Amino acid sequence: MFNHENSTWEKIEVPKYSENEKMMLRLSMSGLDTNAVAAAMNRTVKAVNYYRACVFEKMHVKSIAAAIVVAMRYGII
Repeated sequence: MFNHENSTWEKIEVPKYSENEKMMLRLSMSGLDTNAVAAAMNRTVKAVNYYRACVFEKMHVKSIAAAIVVAMRYGII
């Protein structure tokens, strides 16, 4: 990433995403709500909400739509 303050290129660290986080994104991208994602993953809704919160934090986003856009743009899913 280019740092405009000192006109240099800096290496950024890309977060790692678990398989559960990626699966949650893929299923959400297909239009499933949280309950359906939980059922498809054979997980609880609480677990899916945890995966979602982890993804939001790693991506610095506040919605599943934004997370899906970032994930597609950067080849995460």
